[in-house]
Amino acid sequence: MRSCGVIVEYNPFHQGHAYHLQKAKEKSGADCCIAVMSGNFVQRGEPAILDKWTRTKLALEAGADLVIELPWFGAVQPADYFGSMAVQLLSALQVDAFCFGTEKENEFSYMDFVKKEKAHQKELDQRIQQLNCEHPEWSYPKKMAEAYREIFPEEYKDMDQSNHLLGLAYARANLQLERPLELLTIERKGSQHREKELTSFASGTAIRKAVQQKDWTELKNYVPIATYQALKEGPCHRWEDYWAQLQGIGLSLSSSQWKQLYEVHDGLEERLQKSFYEANSFSEWKESLSCAHLTQAKIQRLATYILTQTTKEEVTYAWNHPYIKILGFSLQGRQWLKEKEISLPIVVNIRQQEERLLRLEQRYDMIYLSPYQTPKDYFSLYKPISKEEL
Repeated sequence: MRSCGVIVEYNPFHQGHAYHLQKAKEKSGADCCIAVMSGNFVQRGEPAILDKWTRTKLALEAGADLVIELPWFGAVQPADYFGSMAVQLLSALQVDAFCFGTEKENEFSYMDFVKKEKAHQKELDQRIQQLNCEHPEWSYPKKMAEAYREIFPEEYKDMDQSNHLLGLAYARANLQLERPLELLTIERKGSQHREKELTSFASGTAIRKAVQQKDWTELKNYVPIATYQALKEGPCHRWEDYWAQLQGIGLSLSSSQWKQLYEVHDGLEERLQKSFYEANSFSEWKESLSCAHLTQAKIQRLATYILTQTTKEEVTYAWNHPYIKILGFSLQGRQWLKEKEISLPIVVNIRQQEERLLRLEQRYDMIYLSPYQTPKDYFSLYKPISKEEL
């Protein structure tokens, strides 16, 4: 069987995702479509609006044949780390191609560009170092963007487009593989990633906004019926529901504990600790930290690391011990798995997973469930979903 992979979050699953799945199969000629999906916390540092099991069901019903989890240590990361782990999992699964949506279908060769980028890496690094001296007040993403615009004035247009940035991250990771995968692109339809208004291809941002405002009548016209029902039934997770727990942890950590947390360094722990004394809500806390060096996404990722008390040592260990976590499958997906020799450990049963990684995954999932369900619910949920049983 020929296979095609997609790298997704489905936060939540919408019409654009259904279009992506359909076109990925058509363009690749795949018999089996494999989705690598973020777990209960997503790339921009937010709790997914629907849990990973619900999103798996929606993906299977829409045509995915196999859904595996992008583990927390790869999912809640900047684009390059996110893309690197996702592509590594697709490679381990021996997929033939992977397909992503972009604003630049048919007008930009991602693999050609990253090869050119690699050839100019020394020049890029030197220019970024110069910009560090010339504009110390600039954020690193701004310095990087300026260096790229100077060195690649034609190719590096529209780099604020989130799908384009992710596409570059995927291509860089693909270039590092011993056997690079075929890379396919599909033009993104309808709303841009952060568009807040509902349209025929409404963005995840617009859908989450409608849910928060309880605009159910309007929302029903713009999302698949299964997604609408899942959102209406809930629970719909949001950062505000974790604020009391997050603040309590932020106020109780010692100086040595702060320094052990992932991505907390260069004296940031003092600023973070002070912020929890002064803020009265999650949005207020996030706003108080916002500056050129701390983007909204980075602040939210920090919130996830603090909430789960994720340490630098834990991330290093987990990154060096990747695994394939099966969330759901169709008969086609099950058959595809049987035919392949997968190069990473496959996790299906809760007792199969290496104990240390299991404890980390449990911690993330139980914390995610904590405002809405009891911890024991985690164990009843921890099993792959068969499409034929839905």
